[in-house]
Amino acid sequence: MKILIASTTMTGHLNPMLSVGRILVEEGHEVVFQTASMVRDRVEGIGAIFRPFLPEYDYDLRDLDAIFPGRKTLPPPERVAFDLKQIFTAPIPTQHKGIQEVLRDFPADVVMADATFFGTYPMLLGPRANRPVVITCGITLLMSQRDDGAPAMLGLPPAQSDAEREKYTAIAKDVEASNVPLVRYMNDCLAEMGVGPMPAGLFDTTVLLSDAYLQLTVPSFEFPRKDLPKSVHFVGGLPITPNQAPLPAWAGDLDGPRKVVLVTQGTVSNHDFGQLVVPTLAALADDPDLLVVVSAGGRSIDAIPGPIPGNARLASYMPLEWLLPKVDAFVTNGGYGTVNQALSFGIPIVAAGQTEDKADVSARIAWFGVGIDLKTDEPIAVALERRLDPRLLTAVGFVLFALGLGLSTFQTRTTDFNEMFWPQIIRGAAIMFCLLPPTRLALGSLSEAQVPDASGLFNLMRNLGGAIGIALIDTILYGRTSIHADALRARLLSGDTTAAGAIGLDPGLLTSGLSGPLKPDIEALVRPMIEKAAFVWSVNDAWAALAAVALLAVLLVPFAWEMKTRLHRRLVFQEIDV
Repeated sequence: MKILIASTTMTGHLNPMLSVGRILVEEGHEVVFQTASMVRDRVEGIGAIFRPFLPEYDYDLRDLDAIFPGRKTLPPPERVAFDLKQIFTAPIPTQHKGIQEVLRDFPADVVMADATFFGTYPMLLGPRANRPVVITCGITLLMSQRDDGAPAMLGLPPAQSDAEREKYTAIAKDVEASNVPLVRYMNDCLAEMGVGPMPAGLFDTTVLLSDAYLQLTVPSFEFPRKDLPKSVHFVGGLPITPNQAPLPAWAGDLDGPRKVVLVTQGTVSNHDFGQLVVPTLAALADDPDLLVVVSAGGRSIDAIPGPIPGNARLASYMPLEWLLPKVDAFVTNGGYGTVNQALSFGIPIVAAGQTEDKADVSARIAWFGVGIDLKTDEPIAVALERRLDPRLLTAVGFVLFALGLGLSTFQTRTTDFNEMFWPQIIRGAAIMFCLLPPTRLALGSLSEAQVPDASGLFNLMRNLGGAIGIALIDTILYGRTSIHADALRARLLSGDTTAAGAIGLDPGLLTSGLSGPLKPDIEALVRPMIEKAAFVWSVNDAWAALAAVALLAVLLVPFAWEMKTRLHRRLVFQEIDV
């Protein structure tokens, strides 16, 4: 069978279509694959015949923000509208013309395209006798009308009550009204080609009119629908195309006993690693039981600002067929394809995405109980950092951290979980402000060429500081314990009932057995009690010393340089760098 596949070069669209093409080639079909010239090697690598887009459309969509400056500054709803018009709708005439040129030389029995390649619309809206079979691949969530009337792209879970259904209906009307200019634009575009108008919404049309619509997931990862169009077929997640990237130099590190956490921001919303990658690295920094693996989605790892913890492993891109079987948890902004591949390996997911289709993907992750939806693009610390002076946030972080440390200086031998809980919560809340804003302060004023070396130096100094801190704690614990033990012993021998209470000893024993030299049986009873209390007091001393260091850091914050360079604006205030 002769099959023509057409796909844009956006990685999340191209990869599944290449996987489909590889399967068809292996089954013995003759496959022509039309896409942009810069991915010709990948097309020919699966055994397909490459045909380029027409010159006016032959550009690389893998870096949308480079092609469309200012796109990344748009709020999510406006960004979706921009993408639908400029990236997917405007190229329809050129896409359609390119398909027709290929069909003149290659009379395909089937034309396949991804769900956002709208160049098939003129064929679907024209006479059926004048075209081959058209199959659309659902490379993102199913865009068919939902039973509860909820519009797509807003991350709305299935309605559970009449009130929610009424709410969704009202939202859908607002969305429909806002989409009127886009629908009019698309129908005008189609009318100029002698077809149209669309019989349904923008995405519903391709689901309804395609001869077959192959949804690349399983039914259990799609919100329930009673009346699916007959064209829809759930075909499951696609197998990973092997050998798409080389193994990283550190590949052997993943074969050890440590748990592996994979974090990525995908291949589209990865212009600012401060949204998800950097906070995840900071939160899991130097955990001895974890390895944090970062995929930069094709970007250089030098674009990831430091410090890079010792338990982190970074790569621009990695072969997923090798990586996913080793992963124990997946932190993602909700890319549809990678999420489905992770689920095929039973990996639990933490999702933090609100742009493109990611809010809906994250909502499905939560609804089906396969992970957690954070319902945000970035942690609170990152959101605040973009809006407030990083020096202020650094000072607040160290003050809170000192408070959490100070609250732990009053522990006794009977201190339990409940008494340790709140100090730990305070320290946990503070730690992100002690890591992210100082990193911006240290690296944000440097030129892009200086960042890699500076990041390495910053990481070295952070590790050196950690080593000094550990040495200080050890010195206090093992140096102060004997001092506290000798003091407690002297107080007990002098009949101090307060000391007896501190170690849990019955004060009555002070008059009956602890005066003068201790008897062996009393020594055996009292020694471990003294040692335990002395060690607890040494731990309190360590907490106090760390609290003092944190407060000292607060005093140094005002001396940090204010950042006013263009690089800082790009790293910290993305919205003004257009």
